Amino acid sequence: MKKIIFALVLLPALFLIPSSCKKGEDDPFISLRSRKSRIAKEWMCSSFTGRLTSVESGNTYVGGLNYSGSTLTVSETNYPTYYVPYSLRIRFDKDGKFTATELYDSESIYVEGTWNFTGKIGEEKNKESVSITITRSIGSGTDGLFMLTGNTTVYHIKELRKDELVLTTDSYSYTDGADHSQLVGEFAFK
Repeated sequence: MKKIIFALVLLPALFLIPSSCKKGEDDPFISLRSRKSRIAKEWMCSSFTGRLTSVESGNTYVGGLNYSGSTLTVSETNYPTYYVPYSLRIRFDKDGKFTATELYDSESIYVEGTWNFTGKIGEEKNKESVSITITRSIGSGTDGLFMLTGNTTVYHIKELRKDELVLTTDSYSYTDGADHSQLVGEFAFK
């Protein structure tokens, strides 16, 4: 009898939980694990789509980027489509440390830094985005598609589950004098 009464009390209470508990647009409706517990682990990029716009020496280049598996397809304005090996592995630790290894064609970059959730900003909910600051890099490349050395980049968390993470960006940019680039894209991790 106690089990029935408990179920009758608990069931309606579950429906009273506000939908604002759900942060990302594709997050689970309810999770018993905290966002920090779900994000703190090693993630391997499983897919990526994006558009990179660059201005170099007064010339503008627009490229479409598409990755799934092991090959990145790059389609640039006025150039033939080409394919390069690519992989991205990132790690968020509960103590705020961040590491990543990104392989792009024959270049590799390993970075260390810090991460934290962003607070409530405008329409954005608390912990709806993650801020990553790169403090140290090692490798043959200087910057990757996912990260820029010495910069802080904010990624919107579209989905965060125990074994799925989707990060989007529309503000990732690089500036060096008159040269600059901007990446708009979505990274999916497993």
